[in-house]
Amino acid sequence: MRRPTDPVERIIFDALTDADIPFLMDGDVGYKMAERLDFKVMVDPVIFIECKQFHTPRSNEQLTRSPNIILIQSIASAKFFADMIRKNPATELTGAGKLSQRG
Repeated sequence: MRRPTDPVERIIFDALTDADIPFLMDGDVGYKMAERLDFKVMVDPVIFIECKQFHTPRSNEQLTRSPNIILIQSIASAKFFADMIRKNPATELTGAGKLSQRG
């Protein structure tokens, strides 16, 4: 899996990897083109993450692609979210975040 060049995506990529949370990225095999969001987190139910350095008009359209999307906007927000991910590793996910099998 390639490491993103976008700084916000890279922060989230590193945190998901560090916490051993299974995910796919836009462009990976098995990722539907219609979803086209930055990360598909393989929990049950599936949660998508879209990363932006700042708001764009395209952001609104992207948020209609799934009912389960986290929009992370800015490096500061990404760092805060990444810290939360690292403090709650995949083995502790419960409820709306049970791990599913890696795809």
